[in-house]
Amino acid sequence: MPTVTDGLDPEESSCWACLGRGRREDQALLSHLRLSGGATLIIPALKCPRRRRGCSCCSVNAAVSVGRRLYADPVVKRKRHPPEFRLLLEQARRNAAGSPPRKHHLIPASYLHRWAEDSKVRVTVVDEHRSYLSSPEKAARETDFYRIEHPGVDADQVPPLLFETMLSRIEGNAKTVIDELISHRDVRALDPEHLALFAWHLALSITRGKAFRAEQREMLTDTYRLQYAKVTDQGIQARLRKHGIDPTPETVAIHRKLLDDLQTGEVWVQNPDAAVIASSGQIAAVLGDYLFRRNWVVYEAPPILVTCDEPVITIGGPGSPRSEREGVESAGVVMYPLSPSNLLVLFHAEMRPLGPPVLDHVETAEINREILAGASQWAFERPSRNIAKGLRVPPVPEKPFLREGPLPQVDGAESELYRYFRPTRWQDDAWAPPWPVARWWHGWWAEQFPRLADMSPGDKVDTRPERERQPVPTRKGRRR
Repeated sequence: MPTVTDGLDPEESSCWACLGRGRREDQALLSHLRLSGGATLIIPALKCPRRRRGCSCCSVNAAVSVGRRLYADPVVKRKRHPPEFRLLLEQARRNAAGSPPRKHHLIPASYLHRWAEDSKVRVTVVDEHRSYLSSPEKAARETDFYRIEHPGVDADQVPPLLFETMLSRIEGNAKTVIDELISHRDVRALDPEHLALFAWHLALSITRGKAFRAEQREMLTDTYRLQYAKVTDQGIQARLRKHGIDPTPETVAIHRKLLDDLQTGEVWVQNPDAAVIASSGQIAAVLGDYLFRRNWVVYEAPPILVTCDEPVITIGGPGSPRSEREGVESAGVVMYPLSPSNLLVLFHAEMRPLGPPVLDHVETAEINREILAGASQWAFERPSRNIAKGLRVPPVPEKPFLREGPLPQVDGAESELYRYFRPTRWQDDAWAPPWPVARWWHGWWAEQFPRLADMSPGDKVDTRPERERQPVPTRKGRRR
């Protein structure tokens, strides 16, 4: 569904967390649907009935962001940015001057250096079972992947390399924290502020890559499919008149074909890259809090661990379907390889893993299989090893998000209920492997939202929140 996000009109704000939402329009909301051939058509965008107030970064009211346009309430009061952020802005402007590098690392080069031998790492294309050697500086790069550019964004107030500059600073702290985790092997020995910033680095590792962008596009496209699945030609005519467009037969036919192609997948909905980059920073701030509150344990392993382009791996554990990937809050385990012989494991607060923080060769092989299954495209390891090429995992799912429903609900439900989930590589595999490291899951059973496959005939879902009974205030006696 459309998201409600805090933010200013980019013409009025220089806050990077509120970027990329487009320009303010007093007319109807519009959204661009991009065809596979490159053409662009416009249809009315969705409207969200919810409003959340109180922008935490700019002291403005909530802005409802849908598609490419932004509606922001009038600015109440704009606070000055803290000195640290102003220094970041200045650094980003200096980086953008001259001829800045256009190749952006999806995985920090300083992180890949931990797997380097003679300044080389082995890169494996997981789905092609093909590997080659590369320097960490040239591995996992994309041109202008984090560059913030949009007609509604002032490049002077919001430098194009602002997000890339921010990532560089966070990666510098991450390098120090990883060294300390490997050295001390106890998070209590680390500076809490550095550890919190490292939790944000882990969250950004989830939202900065290709998988996150593919998920965002698929969810937005599927939302439009639901919204316009039952629109008739008469409905198209009514919407065109509402927006001041003459509903000629040719115009109706164009929009009819657009909506039909949307249902078949030939048309998709996509936010501008600037909006997706801003969204990745906002969502990472929320995910980082969940990661920080988990129980952190550093495991020692044989020096055969691999890593990948999506290095933060979530594992649901018993109670979760092997075909679905759990979220950061509900997953039993969240893993992050620190080096070829060290693995950071973030356990759910209710888990009680058994045994010492040491992995044997069999457990490490199980971990490597999970890391490869979580990869979007590449896996990385030491050049002297060739583990990733030898392991076999099913191909990456065709769609990064799937929907099932509508789910049967109790009487009185006001709307349809659908369940979205991220499929894993094991979604069509009847022989999915067991959960890795069996001693981790002692007494653990993940809580799940009702799934159609698990529901019996007559079962219904009740999503109505239970109202807490408020105490009745007592009236004080009137003094005579």
